[in-house]
Amino acid sequence: LPMSLPRAASLPALAQKARRLALGLGLGIGVGGTAAASAADSSPRSEISAERATHGGRQLELVQVQVLFRHGARTNLFEHPDLDNVVWNKCGRRNVKGYEPLEVRNVDGGDRPPLTKGVARQYAQVYPGGCKGGQLTDLGKLQAEELGDKIACRYPGIMESLKDDPRLLYVRSTNFPRTIETASHVLKGLSDGRNWLRHVVIETVHGYKESMVGTNVVACPRLKDYFKEAKQAYGANPPPEARRIRSEMEAKLGKDKCLTMKIGEADDWNGYNVVLANDILKTMVAHGMDLPDWGSHVLARDCYKMAGKQISFLLQKDGRDDNFRKQVSRLGIGRFLQHTYDCMALCADENKNGKDTSSKLRLYSGHDTSVMPTLIAYQIFDGHWPTFCSTVTWELHRDTSNSEDYFVRVLYDFKPMLLPTPSGMHGNSFIHLNEFKALTERITPKDFKQECRVSGPIQGSVDVGKF
Repeated sequence: LPMSLPRAASLPALAQKARRLALGLGLGIGVGGTAAASAADSSPRSEISAERATHGGRQLELVQVQVLFRHGARTNLFEHPDLDNVVWNKCGRRNVKGYEPLEVRNVDGGDRPPLTKGVARQYAQVYPGGCKGGQLTDLGKLQAEELGDKIACRYPGIMESLKDDPRLLYVRSTNFPRTIETASHVLKGLSDGRNWLRHVVIETVHGYKESMVGTNVVACPRLKDYFKEAKQAYGANPPPEARRIRSEMEAKLGKDKCLTMKIGEADDWNGYNVVLANDILKTMVAHGMDLPDWGSHVLARDCYKMAGKQISFLLQKDGRDDNFRKQVSRLGIGRFLQHTYDCMALCADENKNGKDTSSKLRLYSGHDTSVMPTLIAYQIFDGHWPTFCSTVTWELHRDTSNSEDYFVRVLYDFKPMLLPTPSGMHGNSFIHLNEFKALTERITPKDFKQECRVSGPIQGSVDVGKF
C-alpha cells in the first residue's frame, strides 16, 4: 500500500487506509478491535440493536449501559532524536470539532483540576508540523465519532431515553487533553452531529487521585513493589523474541540511541523494554506515515505483540501467578470496577422501586492502562495491546417476567465475554447481578488506603497513564 496520501484525500479515506494497513500488519488501530468494522460503516442506526435478548428461556430487557473506552489515535508521547524529520501535521488541519457546548469540571463540582506535571510536559512538546506530544489527531477524532455512532446503533432505546432526558447520560474522563477531547467526539457521534444533548458535563479528577487507571503508583505506592517484582522476574529470564528485538534495534540504532528509547542494559527489565518503540511505530503506522530508518512494518508488528506481552507480565506475570494478578488488579483498577457495579446495583434498586432516575448511559474516557487492567482483572485479556477506541462495556438487563432478577453482560469491543464465574464457566455470557457482585468483591480492595499503605497525601512525579 502507498505510504502517503495526496493532499486532497478525505479524512474517511485516511481512516480506511490506516485500518487496511494495520489489519495487514496485525495491528488493531480502529473502533472495535483488529477485525471488527464500525457499525456505522454499513448499517443505519435503526437496523442494529442489542437491547432485547433471551437467556435460559428468560426474556431480558436492557436498562443500563456503561462503556469504558480508550482514547482515539494520537501522536507519539515523547520526542526522539531519530524523529526530527517526521512531520506531524495531522492535528486540527481539517477543523474536526467535537461536541459543543461542553463543560469540564471536577467530580466534586469545582473547576477542572490542573494537569499533572508529567502530562503538562508531554503536551508542551511541539513536533514539526504543529502536533503536540500525545495529542489526539484528526484520525483519532474520527475514530471517536465512529465509536459514538456505534454505541447509538447498538442501543437505540437508550438513545431515545437520553433524548427525553439528557440528564440520564453521565460522562467521565481522566484529566488528559486527549481523553477529554475523545469524549467530546464520542458525544458528537452519539448525537449524530446534532447538539440535542443539552448541558453536557464531563467530570474528571486530578491525575494523582485517578482510579480509572490501573497503574497509578502515586495513588497506591504498594503497586510499585509489585511492578518491581515483575520487572526483576522478567529481566532475569526474558523470552527469546525480546532478545531478538533488542539485538535488531541495537544493531540499527547503536547503544547510545537505544538508551534514548528507554532500552537499557541487557541484564534487567529495561534491557528488553520495547514499549516506547511500540508507541512510536504504532502511532506512525496508524496514520499511514513513512517509518524512520531504524523501523520497519515487520518490527512494528513484532514490537506491538511483544509490548502487549511485557505489560501483561507487569500486571499479572503473564498469568502464571494468580495471587499476583489479584493483588495488582485490586489495588490498580479495583476501585473503578467497584464503581461500575455500584452504578448497576443502584439502577436495579431504583427500577424495583418504580423509579427511573439512574443514568441510562455512562461513558468513561480513559487509556490502554484503563482497558488492559480491566480485562486482566476479569481474566479475559487476550495478550494484545488494546486498540485506539477499544471498549469494555457493561450491560445491565432486567428479566421482564421477574422484576427482581437482573443480569450483567460484559463485552470487549462489543463482543460478549465469558467471565470467571459459575455461569461463565458453563458458557453463559449473562450472569446474575448477585453473581457479578461476588466477582467484583474478589477484585476490589476492602480498605484502599490501608492496603496501599497510604497515610496522607502523596506527592510524586510518576505520570498516570504511562508505565
